[in-house]
Amino acid sequence: MDPDAVIIQDVTLIHQVDLFSGLSSDGYVLINTTSSFSELDFGDFFDRFDPTRLMTCPATDIALELLGRPLPNAALLGGFAALSGEITLDAIDKAVREHFSGSVASATRRP
Repeated sequence: MDPDAVIIQDVTLIHQVDLFSGLSSDGYVLINTTSSFSELDFGDFFDRFDPTRLMTCPATDIALELLGRPLPNAALLGGFAALSGEITLDAIDKAVREHFSGSVASATRRP
């Protein structure tokens, strides 16, 4: 009821449901989209948030490029790691490799 972060995988829901209910102004917002926050048509709604805690990420596009399938979850986890520092990329890499194989596991490799 009072999330510390909201990660929106499907941007088409953004104006359909109150996805930000209970999120405080110091919460994190990560949205799977190629649009900027100003392009999302929320007026000044996001002005109440710390801008260093807001990020959009084209996670579906990244997944399509790396996997050939629209599976944005791992890209969103990476985005959340970058945004918040609450989890590490190494932890995400380890979890993906423990649960997946093939192209999904190999796509998590970093330079």
